[in-house]
Amino acid sequence: MPTIYELWDTRSKNLLEEFDSESEALEAVRGYLDANNPELLDDLLVNPVSDAEVVGASGRLPVLRGDALRARIDALTAQAVSVVAGREAAAAVGRNSGRAQAETRA
Repeated sequence: MPTIYELWDTRSKNLLEEFDSESEALEAVRGYLDANNPELLDDLLVNPVSDAEVVGASGRLPVLRGDALRARIDALTAQAVSVVAGREAAAAVGRNSGRAQAETRA
């Protein structure tokens, strides 16, 4: 059951964009906040809509706004930082391992 994520401006009541994933929608929100004012968060809403919802299924995903939206953006940021740190650590281990092998050969 595919889900799209709608980004709404609640002040103007306009649909700004649609995304195929929550992470894409959250990145867009972060972009809007960076390009404008962080207070814009109060006017934005991410609404997940699944195909099943259109025909009236239950188990709807939560709409993200305000504090819930900020928390989800912060979690995405923390996850991205963790991934980058993990890659940097793996690269450092690889470099150190290469040096140790070179020193052993010498």
